[in-house]
Amino acid sequence: MSAPGAVDNETDIIGESSAVSRIHGFNIKKRIKDELGLQVDIENDANCAGLAGVWIGAAKENKDLIFVV
Repeated sequence: MSAPGAVDNETDIIGESSAVSRIHGFNIKKRIKDELGLQVDIENDANCAGLAGVWIGAAKENKDLIFVV
């Protein structure tokens, strides 16, 4: 899943630097797993957008890119 803000990949906690304050300060990955039984990975939304561009988007034929959000 993608999330706004700084995602700490060690703790799976989203830092308090995004516009969606309800997702800050707790392990959202664990909460989704516990509540819904789903296995998820979490990454910053801008990073996900850039990775998608390389994977299947306009940058898929390029070696290097700059992705600006």
